[in-house]
Amino acid sequence: MNDFISEVKENNFTLPNYKNSNLSIIKEIANKGKIGEKKKKILMLIDGLGYNLLSKALSERKIDFIKNYKIEKISTVFPSTTAVALASIETGLTPSEHGIVGWHVYSKELGSVVAPYRDSLALNEKFKFDHLGIRNIIPEAKLLLKMAENRNVMLLFDKSIEKPQCNGNNKIRIDKYTMQSDMILKLKNEVVKDEYDFIYVYHFLIDSIEHEYGPISEASINATALLLNELENILLPTLEKSDYNLIITADHGHTKVNKWLIIDSKSKIMNYLYGPPWGDARIMFMNVIPKYENDLRKYVAEKYSKYAILEESDTVISTGIFGKKKIDEKIRYRFGTHILLAKNNVALDYSYPNINQRNKRPIGIHSGLSEDEMVIPLIII
Repeated sequence: MNDFISEVKENNFTLPNYKNSNLSIIKEIANKGKIGEKKKKILMLIDGLGYNLLSKALSERKIDFIKNYKIEKISTVFPSTTAVALASIETGLTPSEHGIVGWHVYSKELGSVVAPYRDSLALNEKFKFDHLGIRNIIPEAKLLLKMAENRNVMLLFDKSIEKPQCNGNNKIRIDKYTMQSDMILKLKNEVVKDEYDFIYVYHFLIDSIEHEYGPISEASINATALLLNELENILLPTLEKSDYNLIITADHGHTKVNKWLIIDSKSKIMNYLYGPPWGDARIMFMNVIPKYENDLRKYVAEKYSKYAILEESDTVISTGIFGKKKIDEKIRYRFGTHILLAKNNVALDYSYPNINQRNKRPIGIHSGLSEDEMVIPLIII
């Protein structure tokens, strides 16, 4: 463990702080803690809004209303990616407890690597939702469902996103929007109607722009400023007269990538593994064939030492980086035997047939341990 912690410090990694995070914020709301002075809450999760991007947008664009509110630095969970953060926020559990470790997850039930949040509907239609343990891949939104037992709860998501872990539950209303202005107008109308005690809204556009143009590009700064300006002009006047606090935070930030390490079926590294790796662009989980562990370490040291860290999963887990220092045996396999962590501005890629064949590699990326990815804002309005 000491060697791993030394490498964490050497690479200026930012470790998650689960006591001051997007996960702790939703748990405080669920427990009716002291977050904001008003009785009702709107939690707006802005995909990709790192603290550094927000700071850049505020320094370069005229957004005066934000000056009236404190902007705090908080942590996201790890890995710093949407699937992991959403699973944590909706379940109230750390990644070590819910077992979603990245966009791609190894499933014993299906015998393959899957992208559960993207493929949930297809899996549902093909296998039926309970067959082959699909529910064991996408965790039930236990925290949201618990909140709905004694509160009126609404989810507002983009029309392209399904919420199979909430669908069919008549205690939670799920609504969808088509674009940013539609989202804000729907929020305004819900504030006026005053029907819901808790509204959870997810905004994805800024993340898409960062992937395309980079995390602190003019396009990303403009998108951030436009969102804040629309909130100020459309929602804020109604919000100020209401019994709602608007709580703005994010699932992760982005870092700019300048090198991709491509691992595919022809890569030598595959000779040492039982099957393909899984995880995300800045972290890979893998199952190493025991007799080849030393060969793998030697190979990574020779070829990848400038770009990534290879460590035993047990060692990484024992630091508490995923939340708990021990993982339930039912989901322990999802963390593999070894973990490959990207350094600096490096991304990792394994192309799965029919899953992620890329026409263009993103400029902005996340799921790693850089400050840009791990530190997110918290604004209470």
